[in-house]
Amino acid sequence: MAAGGQVVDTPAAREFLDRALERISREQCRAISAECAGKARLVQALLAPEQAGGPGDERLRTLLRAVFSTRRRVDAVIGAAGGSAELGAALGELARGAAPIEQRVDAFVERLSSLGDIELACDLAGEVLHHVHPGRFWLFSRWLWSPRLRTGALGLVTTEADLAGETPGETYLKIGRALVMLRASADAGGLLDLGEQPWDLDVLLACVYGVYLYTITRLRMTQEFNKVIPPLPELVRRFLGVHRLEKLEA
Repeated sequence: MAAGGQVVDTPAAREFLDRALERISREQCRAISAECAGKARLVQALLAPEQAGGPGDERLRTLLRAVFSTRRRVDAVIGAAGGSAELGAALGELARGAAPIEQRVDAFVERLSSLGDIELACDLAGEVLHHVHPGRFWLFSRWLWSPRLRTGALGLVTTEADLAGETPGETYLKIGRALVMLRASADAGGLLDLGEQPWDLDVLLACVYGVYLYTITRLRMTQEFNKVIPPLPELVRRFLGVHRLEKLEA
């Protein structure tokens, strides 16, 4: 399925899914999708605009621990933003600002530039946008697509895909276009029982990347190291930030 230079590699996607279903059931995929919906409700509550003075330090820390790439760098992210109040304001502008989305992504990534890790800032931006506005925006996770490494789940199931942009915001838009076509192809080809929820496609792509990770690890690492990688259901939950997801304290 081709459009605008993007081609969905349906045979590759089907092969990855078949291999994934040897390690995870469709029922488990649906359960993880429901957990992602719960995470969205959590993020929306954590960043609710009516909070006086912003979300506050503890809520921001809960948010950062729910993101795969920031869960171990909570203090560093808050410090790079200039403090909890500044990070809360930056997240609010990212999620609900008036500027075009690519400009908001670029501004947020620049705000965290002192981290020295553009992909981490992109991960966080995509997580917030996707979970605050699940029907409008999408993930920007490095396992989905890494501009630096030029690989990721999207690259494994598309061909001739130009996902590299001049800025993080431009790359984010290109990823979004590719995801639209991938969903249409998945629906048409019956790759997965994709419902109306956006989380179903997230789960499918996390499964794709999990299978890829198992494959390259088996080829490159020792058998003992391979045993360290968790089973696919847990790995997918970790990628999507719902493994042992915290609850919002009243």
